[in-house]
Parts: sequence; C-alpha cells; structure tokens
Amino acid sequence: MVNLSATSVYVDDTDSALLYSGVWFTAPSSDYQNSSHGTNTAGSSVSFQFTGTQVFVYGSIDPSNESACIRTPISTYTLDATPMTTFFAPIIDTKLNNSLFYESPVIDNGLHTLIITSASQNSLFWLDYIIYTPPGTYV
Repeated sequence: MVNLSATSVYVDDTDSALLYSGVWFTAPSSDYQNSSHGTNTAGSSVSFQFTGTQVFVYGSIDPSNESACIRTPISTYTLDATPMTTFFAPIIDTKLNNSLFYESPVIDNGLHTLIITSASQNSLFWLDYIIYTPPGTYV
C-alpha cells in the first residue's frame, strides 16, 4: 500500500483548535508564526483534538540557571487516555527553538485527543506548534 496524500498539518499555538486551561500568556518570538504560548504554573494544560495517525509537539527551551532558581520545564503528554509520557527539557546555556517535546507512536486513524500539561512550577514551558499526520488515501 502506498500512502498518496498524507501530509503534515501544522497547528500554531494561537490556533483556536487548541483549548488552554490554567495560566497562560503569549509572547512574540522568533518561533513558528512569530508567537509562543507560555506558562510557569504547574497544572496548566492545553488540549487538542485531531483526526489522523500521529502527532508531534514542538516548543522552545529557555536557558536554565539553578542559582537563580530558573529550572528547565517538565511537561506531560496524554493521548486518548493512554499512560502519559513525560518530557524533561535538557539543561542548556542558550535558548533552543523548534525543540521536539513529544512524538506519538503511529496510531489508528480516527479522532484523537492530546492533553499537554505543564508539570513544573516556576519554570517556563513554551508551546510553539503541533504537527499531525491526517488520514491518507491508500491504493
């Protein structure tokens, strides 16, 4: 079988398909579409529904500074109520854009819900965009 029409769909952090809950703010940036949504409040989340076979989440990571209590963010990802996956951002010296935070396995085509949750207090979690693979046509 050859997939003829599966392409990647980019969903910016400002898209109305993303439903934010908790404390979030926006900031102009050099990221995708020149925007990012950020939070430094544990438990803030965003949900996203899509029809497709795989999903990826990208964001930015700020430099950490333990002496100033600036730590790298921790975030969790739950797809269709499966066990959550946790992402621990690396310790870095300079800002890192277009960082892959989450990659789902290939899943059955259908309607799916992804819930992204900030799991750390007082560390900036920056969501930039989501990419998903929509259903394709097979021959």
